[in-house]
Amino acid sequence: MRSWGVPLVVAAVLCLAAPQAARAQAAKPPAGRWSLICPSFTQGVANTCRVTQRVLLKKTKALLMSASVRAFGRGKPPALVLHLPHGLYLPAGVALAIDGTAFKKLQYQTCTRRGCFASTKLDAAALARLKTGNTLRVVMKNLRRKDIKVTLSLVGFSGAYGKMIAN
Repeated sequence: MRSWGVPLVVAAVLCLAAPQAARAQAAKPPAGRWSLICPSFTQGVANTCRVTQRVLLKKTKALLMSASVRAFGRGKPPALVLHLPHGLYLPAGVALAIDGTAFKKLQYQTCTRRGCFASTKLDAAALARLKTGNTLRVVMKNLRRKDIKVTLSLVGFSGAYGKMIAN
C-alpha cells in the first residue's frame, strides 16, 4: 500500500510558499511592455489577435502572470483576461486598480494545470481608463490570505490596442 503523506505535505508546502516567493521576486515591468500577438493560423476566426503583457519572476524568469485584452469583433466589447499562478485563495477574487483607484473586482473562472484565470468584459469607459492610465495593479491573495500585489505598466497599451483593432 502506497503512502501519500509525504507527497501531500510537500505539495501543501509548495502551494503555500510559491505565492510568497512570487511576491518577493515579482519584477516591476519596464514601460511599454504590451505586445500585439496575432497567431498565423486563424481558420474561420475574424480576429484572433490580443494585446498582452507578461510578468516574469526576477530570478527564474518563470511566468508569474499575464494580462491580455482581446476584441471579439465589431459591436462586441473587448475582454481582459488574467492568467494567474496556482496557490491563491480563490474566494477572495482579484482586485484591479488603475493609478491607485479601484477599477474592477474579478472572480476566478477556472484553474488548470497552467494556472488560474479571471476575466471581464470591458465597456468603453473601462477601456478608456486602461488607455489613459499609467499603471494597472493586480491584487490577489495567497492561501494564507496575504496580498500579492503585481503592478503592470499601461504605457504602450493604447498604441498596441489601436494596432490590434486596425488589424
